[in-house]
Amino acid sequence: MLRVLISLKFSKTQAHAGVALNYTRFRVKVELGGEVMTKIRAFWWKPYLDLTTFKNYFQGFPNLPPLKIFSHNYGDALNDMLLSKVLGEDSFLWRPQELCDFTGIGSVLNSVIRRSRASGVVVWGSGLRHELESDQDFSGTGRLRYLALRGKFSASALKCSSDVVFGDPGLLVAILAKSTVEKRVDLLFIPHFSFLFKKESKKILMALRQRGFEIIYPFDDVNEISNRIGQSRLVVSSAMHALISADALGVPAIRLVDESDLESEFKFRDYASGINDRSGWPKISLRDFLASDTVDLNLKSQASERILELSPDIASCRDGLLQSVSEWNASR
Repeated sequence: MLRVLISLKFSKTQAHAGVALNYTRFRVKVELGGEVMTKIRAFWWKPYLDLTTFKNYFQGFPNLPPLKIFSHNYGDALNDMLLSKVLGEDSFLWRPQELCDFTGIGSVLNSVIRRSRASGVVVWGSGLRHELESDQDFSGTGRLRYLALRGKFSASALKCSSDVVFGDPGLLVAILAKSTVEKRVDLLFIPHFSFLFKKESKKILMALRQRGFEIIYPFDDVNEISNRIGQSRLVVSSAMHALISADALGVPAIRLVDESDLESEFKFRDYASGINDRSGWPKISLRDFLASDTVDLNLKSQASERILELSPDIASCRDGLLQSVSEWNASR
């Protein structure tokens, strides 16, 4: 017999960014055969709930329909599939950061520290977007329980002990992708979510196709993106979790750096520190990338050497991530 038990508690109205929001706190419990298990309230970023994303979309007027762009973003959407795999499909619910008690993939800890109302938040491989900025931030860190952190920069900023597991859960994408993969794609380009807001994005993507690149978008099917990465000989992307998936699947990757984007360097350095990567992905600027008809052979070589060198560290991080969340889930 399966019973779902829901308890409600209404909180007072609280203001965020000038907007009054009335939050309802609740817990969902599943009772199966007399045993009661509280569902995990997991948070990850969703583009259609972010007002800044809508603003950027309508400023750029990209050549893609909003229903596609706002459906999901690859790296964040990996949470749903990975948690289903490692914790069980019925073990968690998505909840906004004000109500969450669990975080996985994403640079979400700055906002979760400030906004979560939970008495404790379990952190599994999440990271900061930037350094903590205020006493309020530091006071909120006491509610975090670390199963794993994305990297050593986040650990240092959070004053977390050195014995914490390091690694981004995106490194577990191999358990979602096809196990046997034929290399059918020579060059794969995966644009960052914000790249699609550029007015010139359609022109750039057309030029890349003419140069032999296959294009896949961050809002495409999550499994299809992961499988396509695994089928590629080289990935070029400005999206961090496209690059992390390439690492997880043993595919050489080059990071595209767009000077007009405001992507945080902190998160890239943080991820690299977690896998003991001293230099990070080989980089090329968008301007140089578009100016050349071919991918720099030296960058290709660096990307291939890097993935071979880091394979043992990536495997170690993957084992640590799986063990930490499995042990925690068994003890709940």
